[in-house]
Amino acid sequence: MNQRKYFRINDSVALQYRLLPDGDPATLEENYRSQRARLGLSNDFVLAREKKLPKMRHIAQRYPEVAEYLRFLEEELHALHMRLAARDSRLPEAPTHQVNLSASGVGFFSTEPLPEGRYVELSLRLFPLQTGIFALARVARVERQGEEDMWWTALEFTHLPEDDREALVKHIHRLQVSRLRRRQSEEAGAA
Repeated sequence: MNQRKYFRINDSVALQYRLLPDGDPATLEENYRSQRARLGLSNDFVLAREKKLPKMRHIAQRYPEVAEYLRFLEEELHALHMRLAARDSRLPEAPTHQVNLSASGVGFFSTEPLPEGRYVELSLRLFPLQTGIFALARVARVERQGEEDMWWTALEFTHLPEDDREALVKHIHRLQVSRLRRRQSEEAGAA
């Protein structure tokens, strides 16, 4: 029986991870909180923007010129934020991994087997919105893939703030809708 709480989707993301030393959980938690404080602004910006969309639509209907100017300011703020985040982040600005992603974890191919049960720091960049996710995750499963030195690695998020989890859910939903629309368009074009 499938006991998953969240939808899963295949995606291309920028991904980096670091195996954490076995250690004191309090130290892991403190290091996570300080890193998260640096990276959390990006998701806060995206979520605040999404929450204001209904008001922005209302403004656009009543005052199109004002709405156009607000969109311009928003784009400029976003561009400035992305430049600052890119300077601050070690993550590439283009996808590096094909992953299987959900709001509860991520699976990907790695060139090294990670010890099951250990913890990793995980950084993800989701495209196209450049959403940054920083989480602690537990290595849930590692499976060798054929004769190659490739390992399917499944990580379960153990420390992921709700706003980041919500950003993941929304990202996955956007991808699903986009893929459904594309498929429907292709089917309509083939008919």
